[in-house]
Amino acid sequence: MSFFKKLENAGNTLCLGLDPVPERIPKSLGSGVEGAERFLRELLVLARSENLLPSTLKPNLAYFEQYGWRGWRLLETLVEEWSAECTIILDAKRGDIGRSSTAYASAMFHDLKGDAVTLHPWMGPDSVAPFLAHAPQKGAYLLLRTSNPGGDVLQSDAWKNLFLTIDEWDPEGFMGFVVGATKPEELRWVLQNNKKERPLLIPGVGSQGGSAEKTVALLRKTSQPLRHRVNVSSGILYAHESGSFPQSNLEALSTFSKALSP
Repeated sequence: MSFFKKLENAGNTLCLGLDPVPERIPKSLGSGVEGAERFLRELLVLARSENLLPSTLKPNLAYFEQYGWRGWRLLETLVEEWSAECTIILDAKRGDIGRSSTAYASAMFHDLKGDAVTLHPWMGPDSVAPFLAHAPQKGAYLLLRTSNPGGDVLQSDAWKNLFLTIDEWDPEGFMGFVVGATKPEELRWVLQNNKKERPLLIPGVGSQGGSAEKTVALLRKTSQPLRHRVNVSSGILYAHESGSFPQSNLEALSTFSKALSP
């Protein structure tokens, strides 16, 4: 099955970011990689039992790499355990010279067996070509307009040019974009000009201030709303900080699932 079809066959646009921050994990679950494993697994198992499992999971590799080889092993285990039920986007932000990207692509798609990966565009078309060689079965999201405030330093004068010339990098239209929900007017522009219906990964909803309702309203105006994913990380993963684990997390998951229904 192609990556696009896998996206379209899902029942919702919610993507849950898996970013295990050690000091934010409930102390009752333990510490270190063991605490992170209990935290993520308990939340996902309960979400499945409550019919709240999101269509997509997005582990950020940095939060697993901080635990060394044990964190990588946890990442492998999570992908293996949940890939049959969820699309897996590996938030790796790779992008290097061709030989390095070939090795990175092998790690992401063959070793970890992710469905898609996030990429930096800075080194140009040859740095993303090794990832596109795995299309259409595997996907890629190029960082276009990110949700962090510092992104304006480089992106404000360059992102539209990247968008308008992307067919030179990827004429088949396999590659998608990361576009933040914190800039809704720019997100609207991308969706309106997205003639090949490239999939978008949309961060920034929840704790960063992006609106789930406004974002899904924009997606509903497209012909393929289920091809896109709206990522929520801290708003779900750390909802227990203003309540209790896991009840508050499941409530947040339910709220975002409903708000992001296409």
